[in-house]
Amino acid sequence: MNLLIYPNLELSPQEHMAFDEWMLLQSSKGGSLGLRVYRMENTYSFGRNQKFTELEGHFLRHSDQEPQWVRRPTGGGTVCHSSDIIYALSIPREHDLCSLKILDLYKVLHESVSEALCSSGINTILNNQKSPSNPKFCFESPNQFDLMKAQTLEKVGGSALKKSQDGILIQGSLECGLNKEDFLQLFVDQLTQKYDLNDSHYSEPKHLDCPNWHSLCERYKSEAWKLKI
Repeated sequence: MNLLIYPNLELSPQEHMAFDEWMLLQSSKGGSLGLRVYRMENTYSFGRNQKFTELEGHFLRHSDQEPQWVRRPTGGGTVCHSSDIIYALSIPREHDLCSLKILDLYKVLHESVSEALCSSGINTILNNQKSPSNPKFCFESPNQFDLMKAQTLEKVGGSALKKSQDGILIQGSLECGLNKEDFLQLFVDQLTQKYDLNDSHYSEPKHLDCPNWHSLCERYKSEAWKLKI
């Protein structure tokens, strides 16, 4: 199985979410893993099952200017995106990772991220403590198997998942101090070694010619999706 790496694109937050889901569709059709790494500034992303009306006041209180907000296709809590690295990984249903339980997948994924960071001199560990409840805001407190700095136990990474008939989409956020290009290469090296991938190469995104892309953009830009009406 191959790993297709998608180049960084200048997209709005809503288009980033659409592209991540479009990437999962491509993995389902082509049988390859998909990976992209990007940033969003002055943006809050929130989980597909969160209530926007319970979060909006927090957005406005904690920013000098009104931020953008976007509902993710994945679950999890709200993340404030500014200096973090965002990565999206799509896994076709034929891959062995799709047979894992969600919590086990979360663990092995973060082990791979931790090993990638370690190769750059950033030492992290996985939080083994079960959280009594899921926080509304992702970085307020760690969930089980979130990434923590080894020295300070400060949370530096978490991710959210979506499992469907197409496979699995993972969207993660890292506050690690690396630029996105360096992390991308480190993570690619880990994935190809750990999962015995045949090849990894950049893929020319052809989303603009795909009807699914345009319908996904319409969804993520709509008030109905943001408010989950």
